Amino acid sequence: MSANDQIRLQLTDVRLALKLAPEQAAAWQSYENKVLELLDDLSRGMAPPAPGESAPKQIERRLDVARNRMTAMEELSEAATKLYAGLTEEQKGVADRMLAGTVPVLYSGTPTASRGDGRPPPK
Repeated sequence: MSANDQIRLQLTDVRLALKLAPEQAAAWQSYENKVLELLDDLSRGMAPPAPGESAPKQIERRLDVARNRMTAMEELSEAATKLYAGLTEEQKGVADRMLAGTVPVLYSGTPTASRGDGRPPPK
């Protein structure tokens, strides 16, 4: 099972464990949408550099990806805060145990180092 599948399964598990009331559904849906949007972005990775693209330009593109993902995480955090504020004390206990497990780990999709020829360094 992929990491994305695990997070999707965790979302379902949390939603069921929270036993959301109808009036809480919109806040949950907003949170779930933010998680799924981030998952989709992470699954796209990063395009390879264009032929002849300079090192500074490649680094700038990686920085842009990181900025976009940070913005997505901030939006996800805001949705989580709104969801949490509308939960009962019992539901908050469930959320405290389970909700953080639905947040994808951020990864830029690019190697951290190379030999200069696109291959990773030797191990």
